Amino acid sequence: MRSHTDNELQFEKDNAKATAKITEYYPMWMDIHVMIFIGFGFLMVFLKTHSWSSIGINYIGAAWAMQTGILFQGFWHKALHDGFDDKINVNLTAILESEFVAAAFLITMGALLGKATFAQLMVIATFEAFFMTLNAIVLFFVLKVVDIGGAMTIHMFGAYFGLAASFFFEPKLARQDAKSKNGGNYNSQLIAMVGCVFLFMYWPSFNAILGGGMARHRAIVNTIVSITASTLSSVYTSRLLCNGKIDMEVLLNSTLAGGVMMGAAADLITMPGMAMLAGCICGIISALGYLKLNDWCKRKLNLHDTCGVHFLHGIPGTLGSITAVICVACAEWNFENDMQLGKYFSEYPDRSMNTQVGIQIAGIVVTWAISIPAGALVGYLVSKMPMPDEQFDDKHTFMHCEYGDDLAQYNDAKHMEPSASQKDVELAKQA
Repeated sequence: MRSHTDNELQFEKDNAKATAKITEYYPMWMDIHVMIFIGFGFLMVFLKTHSWSSIGINYIGAAWAMQTGILFQGFWHKALHDGFDDKINVNLTAILESEFVAAAFLITMGALLGKATFAQLMVIATFEAFFMTLNAIVLFFVLKVVDIGGAMTIHMFGAYFGLAASFFFEPKLARQDAKSKNGGNYNSQLIAMVGCVFLFMYWPSFNAILGGGMARHRAIVNTIVSITASTLSSVYTSRLLCNGKIDMEVLLNSTLAGGVMMGAAADLITMPGMAMLAGCICGIISALGYLKLNDWCKRKLNLHDTCGVHFLHGIPGTLGSITAVICVACAEWNFENDMQLGKYFSEYPDRSMNTQVGIQIAGIVVTWAISIPAGALVGYLVSKMPMPDEQFDDKHTFMHCEYGDDLAQYNDAKHMEPSASQKDVELAKQA
């Protein structure tokens, strides 16, 4: 019988490791894959005359962000941590990290939706992958922050990068919205609800995939508890402020805020009641943002945020990062022994929990310090490219684009005046 050579034995070991890696990560990775390409994609379909562009550019842009993310993540790993002695390793972990790069880009795209061309968004995806991976490597490998679900590295970065860039994409013109295209209708928002539900279903995987053992278990449980709490609190906030009715923008977005809220602390909260309270508070704040603060930002700050990413990702991500600061400060009371603390905080006991608190705060500041200037710079440069002929309109990007019966008036590019029936309705209202 032929004996195994050293190479064959190494192959068997590598084969076993690969199988274990696939078993550990692939099911949850597929959940995240669905979130990126179906959840985010359909959530952005809410714009009534921009639905094809929303889901189409989501599809193409996320694919491009994944490819550039693999390259830039590998580059920064080697530049700041590993050294350039070997090639960039492309494996399942690298693919997973590239999904997070795509998520950050799609958050940014939400702030610019309808105001940037396909070409502009692809250039933005390239530059954002460069800066987003830099921020992630600094936070995880230099500072060594705790951020299991990307509250800082994904949600905060993507939101504030996009908001900074949005100032250079004709916000005044978007606010005027002369043809009333910046909004949804019955069918577009119904389809967008598909994306919302997929994100709701799979968010626990997004927050938990980087954990293991009890950390992953807590992340799943805390995310479910938090996101269900934000669903309820945001809807009841809408009913309270909207004469007993539900605002569709709140239902599509603020209900998910609890998932973002758990981004940095999902594995650190040991009492589910605290996760429920955090999700409830975040849902209320997000709903107030969509119902009240969004219009104020447009009028006073000239900040036009098409999808309201500030109130689904920016503020909830910041609140989630602050929640992690509180959890780190309480870690010595929440965890039973030094072995557990060493598992969740790689620098413990050489780095005290008080020092880790400062590091977590520094992570928030560094994320702002990289995302906002980088977003403004990229936004300024990309705004020099040709802008859309008309904002919030698929016809700039797609051939053979004809809107349905409920949007037939937009098929005529020269449509400026309301129809006779619309004039009759207006006169009746005035009378």
